[in-house]
Amino acid sequence: MSYGIVDCDIHPTVPSLHTVLGAYLPSSQVKRLEWLGLRPGATTYGRPVGRAHHFVDEPHPEYRPPSGGPLASDLDFVRTTYLEPQNVEAGFINSLETAAVDAWTYPEEAAWFVSAMNDYFLQEWVGEESRLRLNMVVSPLAVDLAVQEIHRIGAQSGVSAIWLPMTDTLFGNRKFFPIWEAACEYDLPIMVHPLAADDFVGTAVRAGGAANSWAERYTGLTEFAMSHLTSMIFEGVFERYPSLRFVSVEYGWSWVPSWLWRADATWKAARRYHPFMRKSPSEYVASNIRFTTQPSQDIPNEWMATMLKQVRAEETLLYASDYPHWDSEEPWSSLRTLEEGTRRKIFRDNAMAFFGSRLQLPEPVGS
Repeated sequence: MSYGIVDCDIHPTVPSLHTVLGAYLPSSQVKRLEWLGLRPGATTYGRPVGRAHHFVDEPHPEYRPPSGGPLASDLDFVRTTYLEPQNVEAGFINSLETAAVDAWTYPEEAAWFVSAMNDYFLQEWVGEESRLRLNMVVSPLAVDLAVQEIHRIGAQSGVSAIWLPMTDTLFGNRKFFPIWEAACEYDLPIMVHPLAADDFVGTAVRAGGAANSWAERYTGLTEFAMSHLTSMIFEGVFERYPSLRFVSVEYGWSWVPSWLWRADATWKAARRYHPFMRKSPSEYVASNIRFTTQPSQDIPNEWMATMLKQVRAEETLLYASDYPHWDSEEPWSSLRTLEEGTRRKIFRDNAMAFFGSRLQLPEPVGS
């Protein structure tokens, strides 16, 4: 591409949790976390590895840092093998290890962990690479501690959004209002992303119960975004906080048109029960909500143009690679059939407009 892209979903990891926590937390807190055995949530599901829908025994060699550490744990390696070759002008860090506190049951300890990890990525990644931004994580276990974390670092340069992991309480619930208020105060969008631990106490609830396999879980991920967004719209969140912006990352987008058809029709029939809704669900999506491209390769080619038109992709879609995961979609492999003007909107301009002041890019060399 002749222009730089904005990637809304990059997943770096830490070389060693113990080392990171030791550098950013008091020793007493580190000992407490170790004594409790708390660590990012895990899953027993077997899942594909590799990338781009090719099932292989090991991740692609170019994703493995020469240091031998975890995937995407070496900033220099990520810089030279992804950011530069793919012309990434800005990339958003979404730390799965940090957000996995959704499966914990210790609010104070989760808040310590989240703060330490946010500080690590701000200093060691964003502070060392001007193209990176951090979607800061807040713990969903205690709203007051989440708000405290937003006030602590929400104004810092390099923070692009707030990642609030989903729980078993839908986001339209009043308990979340202080988080939405703080997000608006700092002009930070809210983003959500799937996590592995969705069958633990307090984590997001799947209709009908926990999935029995990775395939069932992956296929049904859309229901989480659908449920929470429906709740926020019909509970009037975007009327109460009209400047609140929300980004659904990696939950897909091909379901959005049929969801909105049903939501709009329901709104017309039930308006007497929701008098505070001044706009249709479709209008709230247009003004306040965005979706990311990955996964887009699930959609058959013959339906792609139709689906993109129905979702109003030139306005509502943002590019996301999901680097370095098995189903990542690099810029060269994603939405290749689109005409260049629409591609530029999805791969760059939509994110620039939606994130606004939170996406200040460095001046081009020689400007």
